[in-house]
Amino acid sequence: MIEMGYYFKTTDSSPTDNSVWFFRVTKKPEQPPAPPVEKICRFYSLASYLDRGFTVDDITTAIQTGWKMAGVSPTPELNYHKETKLLIAYGEPDKLKTIDDVLKTLPSSNVTVATAAEYAKTFDEAAKSLQEARNQIGELKFRMHRLETEMGKSTSATNSVPAEKSGK
Repeated sequence: MIEMGYYFKTTDSSPTDNSVWFFRVTKKPEQPPAPPVEKICRFYSLASYLDRGFTVDDITTAIQTGWKMAGVSPTPELNYHKETKLLIAYGEPDKLKTIDDVLKTLPSSNVTVATAAEYAKTFDEAAKSLQEARNQIGELKFRMHRLETEMGKSTSATNSVPAEKSGK
């Protein structure tokens, strides 16, 4: 193995004041340039994901986050073709695998993001209705208590009056 470095050398076995010295530099042999990395163009249909309520931004953000976390540099190019709902990617095949992984991982159920939002809205409305019903029950209990109190007073007032005696 060739060491990198520099030094002075003479051809004399025992150097003297009359020895001729020369300066020598050694370098590692240059490595041949790495072959260019093959890049490919791939197409991904996003129609089914968009129909489930995901947005192109949701999907591309997940892909780019995966690349960022893996330290991928440079990242493949991504473009979305709106008319065909195709995500077009150009890059090294091993880096495009992240796109496949993200698309496989997205939920495949028919519950869409929009449907989930509708469920949340319905739940909020039901919670409001329940609270209104509880308020009405509390109001009715208060009125019943007040009526019972008033009826109790009138009953006790009737009971405190002495009964009339008949003349028989």
